[in-house]
Amino acid sequence: MPPVTAPAPAGGGALVPRDACGTLVTVRRDPRDQWPEHARRLYDHLVALYGEDDPLPTLAAAWIARQPPANTGPTR
Repeated sequence: MPPVTAPAPAGGGALVPRDACGTLVTVRRDPRDQWPEHARRLYDHLVALYGEDDPLPTLAAAWIARQPPANTGPTR
């Protein structure tokens, strides 16, 4: 049986996955595992400077990870 989803929150947002018994399914995948290597290196460098408690390393590396590759030019 495919997983069931709960209705979205009143303010919008994604559906919450549920298993066949109706309990919430916990996704334990860290999005940082899918960052490109250059974003991961930036994160490691900033953590060494600011520490793991500072949100800056995660925010900066996440922004860099979402940018288009450097070797692609603007489309015309």
